[in-house]
Amino acid sequence: MTLAIAHEVDGCAVLDCVRERKPPFNPADVVAEFASTMKLYRVHGVSGDRYAGEWPRERFREHEISYEAANKPKSDLYRELLPLLNSRQVELLDHSRLAAQLCNLERRTARGGRDSIDHPPGGHDAYFYWSSTTAEYSPTIAWGVTFYDGYMFSSSKSDSYYVRAVRGGS
Repeated sequence: MTLAIAHEVDGCAVLDCVRERKPPFNPADVVAEFASTMKLYRVHGVSGDRYAGEWPRERFREHEISYEAANKPKSDLYRELLPLLNSRQVELLDHSRLAAQLCNLERRTARGGRDSIDHPPGGHDAYFYWSSTTAEYSPTIAWGVTFYDGYMFSSSKSDSYYVRAVRGGS
């Protein structure tokens, strides 16, 4: 679940804040955290996808934040972002995960000829790799790592992540 806060300066959207919470998490707790962050920036409304129906609108309303479903699909939003970035009408933060996710977007054409821009199939997992270390507190949990930022996490061994082979040093 992600949050991005920006402001406008002379026709340029300037990204001020990026927050991301990776599963597992309690969505209601993340909404409360994001609402608190938004209030620090004096933001009282948010726009998001239609993925969870009315649930986000109701949870944000509990924190006096209005939630509006985006009026365009994410493919259209991604397609419209590239020219804005190239013309310097959007200024991003120096945020390695954001940069990696934007660079990983790909355009695909469906059978009917309609274009779609999204992360590659399974792409949300493409950054995560298993280590060979089982978590000491449970034999069904193992440690994983993201190589682009060094983030360590534990996850069920039934989750599917990539494996990167490394040769031990001497």
